[in-house]
Amino acid sequence: MPLRAIIDNLEVISVDLSSEEWTELKALKRNSSKTIILPCCNQEGNMRTSKLGLNHFYHRVTDGCNYKAESPQHLKSKMEIIKACKKNNWKAIPEFAEKDWIADVLACNDDRRIAFEVQWSKQTTDETQRRQERYKDSNVKGCWFMKTIPKELRYWDRHPKPSQELPIFRIYESDNKVLMVDLELVQLTLLEFVDSLFNGKVKFCEVHSTQPRQSMSIKFYEKSCWKCHKEQHSYNIDRGLITKCGDELHVDSDLWDGGSLEKHPSIIEAIKNFQKTERGKHLKIGEVKGRYSKTANETYLSFGCYYCDAIFGDWFRMEESLETQYDDNLLTFETVIELESFKDDHEHWCYSESKDFCGDK
Repeated sequence: MPLRAIIDNLEVISVDLSSEEWTELKALKRNSSKTIILPCCNQEGNMRTSKLGLNHFYHRVTDGCNYKAESPQHLKSKMEIIKACKKNNWKAIPEFAEKDWIADVLACNDDRRIAFEVQWSKQTTDETQRRQERYKDSNVKGCWFMKTIPKELRYWDRHPKPSQELPIFRIYESDNKVLMVDLELVQLTLLEFVDSLFNGKVKFCEVHSTQPRQSMSIKFYEKSCWKCHKEQHSYNIDRGLITKCGDELHVDSDLWDGGSLEKHPSIIEAIKNFQKTERGKHLKIGEVKGRYSKTANETYLSFGCYYCDAIFGDWFRMEESLETQYDDNLLTFETVIELESFKDDHEHWCYSESKDFCGDK
């Protein structure tokens, strides 16, 4: 169902016409005052409106034309992309052909050109890469929306592998027939997603970086010292930090010089302040400082006994944390901590309403 035709040597896009203009053009066509030429084959075409109310052109004959019938979802996808282009003052040309390629929608703004491709049917990796290379050779950026991602270009959960050279996004139709784009952490309508692309709210990033302010849940539990056997307290926290795009980053010990997140100065300071409150004044927590470990044969930042200062090794603390982290009966302190930004290698398409992306400094 083509959306573009040539009438009186002028390019006409069906979805650009108002209802009145469409009706008037149909009347002129019936009176043989206008001839509709389809640019895909330079043959005469006609006009009609689909059951969904979409105005489009169609072939009177298909001899010598390779044009294939499109699904309603494909046609609707093109229309949504065109709407987003027009909203952002980009010229949108459906079924645009150049050299050895045809784009579902070519978006143009000065010398910038983007070919939007919609694939509701399956397409191989080789064919996708071949078509992308043709766009690149024409100095056109290709952007793909696919219902089924080729297996070489996706992860086990069927989400596409992020690639700046071959941008692929999963498209699907919701239960209420809305065309959606799945960015894993956020789902946007196709119109919203293309609008976000034009407005710089979607960016390819090579790293995950955390937000500077983190909401944290600190749980306190009772324990006894292995050396003096006196009862005291320790704590664990959820090690996952939230990235700028809303993902979760597990903070390993090598992401900052001091070791695990429980030993971070901001965490320690927050706990000291909590111990000054009515809820936390009974807590007996040893100092976090450098201690020598015979097992590790080195001095490292460690937890220790509140009474005798014996070292509490990281391995045993890890076991304690695993045993207590899901205990909902423990004393819990909810707080917001200011932290430096932690980074970890992770290529992804980052979405940010504020345009504060993971890859930014």
